[in-house]
Amino acid sequence: MRMLKPGASAFFFEPFEAGNAILRLICQEITREAKYRGERGRALEFAE
Repeated sequence: MRMLKPGASAFFFEPFEAGNAILRLICQEITREAKYRGERGRALEFAE
């Protein structure tokens, strides 16, 4: 089944990409702050 004209191109993107990028930044900041405070724990080890 052809959906595009011959020679045409399609552009696909992940609709949740921006949200995941923001969540990743939040997790990195939490991890960075926890290291700064000297906190330890399995969740922080996993996040590294």
